[in-house]
Amino acid sequence: GTLVASLGPNTPAGAGVVKTATGRVVTQVQLQPSLGENVTVTQVLVTHVGTATPATAVQMVRLYEDLNGNGAVNAGEPQLGTATFSGTTATITLNRTLNAAVVHQLVVVYDLSGNGTAGQTLAARVAAATDVTATGVTSGLTLTVVGLPSFPLTGGTITLIDAPPTQTVTAGAQPPAAATETGSAPREEVSQPDLTASGE
Repeated sequence: GTLVASLGPNTPAGAGVVKTATGRVVTQVQLQPSLGENVTVTQVLVTHVGTATPATAVQMVRLYEDLNGNGAVNAGEPQLGTATFSGTTATITLNRTLNAAVVHQLVVVYDLSGNGTAGQTLAARVAAATDVTATGVTSGLTLTVVGLPSFPLTGGTITLIDAPPTQTVTAGAQPPAAATETGSAPREEVSQPDLTASGE
């Protein structure tokens, strides 16, 4: 039997992502076993592409089943496995049985560590047929994995960014006294805010 692997239709596009973000979906992988036999997937190897050092920038790699196929992790969707990067690869061990001839969607999620450098890039890739391990439930045979249209299957590129600056507004040290405004009197000042910026 065969297992067809392709990028899912809701793989996220490239974007700037705050380098401390968690739960960031980086790619959606679609798996479809051939007719005749259910298959068990036991390993997915995620390969890093980009200028960042993945073991530094990524704290955890998670694999979820995307039950509704929307390219996001929603309530009730199971986590299938986790891994950390060693060099440029993260090996996720799982035990998920897929029904024959049915399309199944998985999403790869990064928890970023905050230790990456703004401007560096990350992308997740299933690089080759040998990076997905699956066996037939009945036969016990290792399946041939076919990339559609071909391997590698690479998600959108993340560009790391620092947290945007924030601005806090507080009451001034000497707010003006309350005053009654009349039709002919000039408008009174009603507040004296202090502005404090952070994160710049």
